[in-house]
Amino acid sequence: TASMLTELINQFKQAGNVNGLSQEEKDRLNQAGLKYSLNVGYRPYSSGSFVSYEYDVFMDTGGAHPNNFYKTLVFDMNGNTVSLGDLFTSGSPYLERIAAMAKTQVEAQLAQRAGAEAVESLIADGIAAKEENFANFVVDSDRIRIFIPPYQAAAYAAGSFEVQVPLNEVKDIL
Repeated sequence: TASMLTELINQFKQAGNVNGLSQEEKDRLNQAGLKYSLNVGYRPYSSGSFVSYEYDVFMDTGGAHPNNFYKTLVFDMNGNTVSLGDLFTSGSPYLERIAAMAKTQVEAQLAQRAGAEAVESLIADGIAAKEENFANFVVDSDRIRIFIPPYQAAAYAAGSFEVQVPLNEVKDIL
């Protein structure tokens, strides 16, 4: 986890050009009472076979709005890193099943936040059956929680989404 945090700090410094700010930008930030900021919070999760960590990353480098995203780490009881595909039987249609659940849950969350008409603005590619769309996950007791950041499945204003995959609904392919 230390190398992941170091990578996030370096990404923040590069994105904000923290070491190369012009005096004009420093003055602008100072006058507005703003500071570039990086905040990383985390939550641990545990199940019988896995330990997971969800990192909520907030990065403000002076743009129109800050960026929020997730980084997750999942370990088996031997300390090995686990990817989503590692949880499922090789060759199983786990991505298609998760994508179907994600579509239903993200549509419902979006409709609740912004109204039923907002569902038409859903970014289908952001919840398509691709490993990278569901890479930020944790194993939490009896479910897999998948974290989808702003912009991946809808406009920034819609926020982030959490998809829950009950293990009993995918037990046939675990």
